[in-house]
Amino acid sequence: MAQHFQDLAYAQMGQRTLLLDLNTPDTPQRRWPIVVWIEGGGWANGGKRRPSVFSAVKDGLLAGGYAIASLTYRPNSEVVFPAQIAECKAAVRWLRAQARHYHLDPDRIGAWGFSSGGYLAALLGATGTDDDVLVEGSNHLDCSSGVRAVCTYAAPAELRKQQEAMTNELLAFHAPLPEGLLTSITADCPPFLIIHGEQDRFVPSHQAYLLHNALQKANAEATLYLVPGGKHGLGGLLPAKQDKIVAMIKAFFDRYLSGEKQYV
Repeated sequence: MAQHFQDLAYAQMGQRTLLLDLNTPDTPQRRWPIVVWIEGGGWANGGKRRPSVFSAVKDGLLAGGYAIASLTYRPNSEVVFPAQIAECKAAVRWLRAQARHYHLDPDRIGAWGFSSGGYLAALLGATGTDDDVLVEGSNHLDCSSGVRAVCTYAAPAELRKQQEAMTNELLAFHAPLPEGLLTSITADCPPFLIIHGEQDRFVPSHQAYLLHNALQKANAEATLYLVPGGKHGLGGLLPAKQDKIVAMIKAFFDRYLSGEKQYV
């Protein structure tokens, strides 16, 4: 039976309790693989329930037998980067620590995110099990924060280049931007699926090429798909195109969150 666990506390950072929602599928299975969803918002928002591209993909993955964890992280109005990636890592460690209780498979965890959340998902993959980035309140340090597969949608990669390409109008929508993703990429990165709209004005599509090229140069597995006519998200796409993207993301996680190959 499908279940929805709302506002589970995964870490206490100072006076702020960080929460995640966990959806589990109704398909019988020994243990469910987990996909961690990280929302965007230009680092000015860290919500877990904004619709964005989340709903369509969440429904497809749930129907395919995946548990979905959508998390809250603090915006840069509260903390400075790299606190946000430390909080994402804390969420992954919490899921591993609580896996038995929620019938989850701690060895099959993937991450995907949209826009700035895609940057954090990519950095989660690129930094692997490296937990040197910690913040007050980090817990379950005996558990790994590594993931086995990463999907990004409309994610920035080299943020100084993104700022150079933006107009003043678009810059007004973005908070100050962190750095560090491309320099963290090595051959040890898990497989990546990089999806980006060809006509994205907020995060130009050349950002997807930068990420893809960096992964290929490091001999890491990476697939790039540019959405024809796509903008910043699924909005405006015909249902058939949306369905194709959902199927592509599911097929990617099916490939890498099953079997014996380990990335953590």
